Amino acid sequence: DMLLNDVSILGGSEPNLADLNVYGVLTAIQGCEAFQDLMSNTKIQPWFERMKNLVESGSVDNVVTA
Repeated sequence: DMLLNDVSILGGSEPNLADLNVYGVLTAIQGCEAFQDLMSNTKIQPWFERMKNLVESGSVDNVVTA
């Protein structure tokens, strides 16, 4: 939450490499207890859901690299 300030993803209007890397790691552990722990005990779930919607809808065309 502190990292995001007033934006919904780190890249601003488009995901950047940090967004995609963290999303990738989280999807890799989705079936694990650690994933459920993160979703239940941190504020990352809204960000994860936004990223999931962007990735699954094919809306991630341009990645902000800077």
